[in-house]
Amino acid sequence: MKKKYQVSIGAIIVIIVYLFLTNPSESKYVSWLENNHEISCINDGLALNCKQAKEIIEWKSRSVNDYGIFSIYRDYYEDKNGEKIEIKAIGILNIVYNK
Repeated sequence: MKKKYQVSIGAIIVIIVYLFLTNPSESKYVSWLENNHEISCINDGLALNCKQAKEIIEWKSRSVNDYGIFSIYRDYYEDKNGEKIEIKAIGILNIVYNK
């Protein structure tokens, strides 16, 4: 019984370490944002210029909550008509998903 307990604890520790090692970085999120939402931003030193599918949008804010084994991303933009664009995503196992 004691050996099963030790093996179970060891497996849980290995899984948690693996999740920490495969938490996607912010650069992975930015790449995902370009591929899935066609949003790209360039910082020219004075301002952050963003586009979504060749339309200029204004970046408002980004929130990143890194919990170690996964991350939650929220981006807020506004298009030229004043409509708000909110992107929510979760990153785990080195992959980013729409939330």
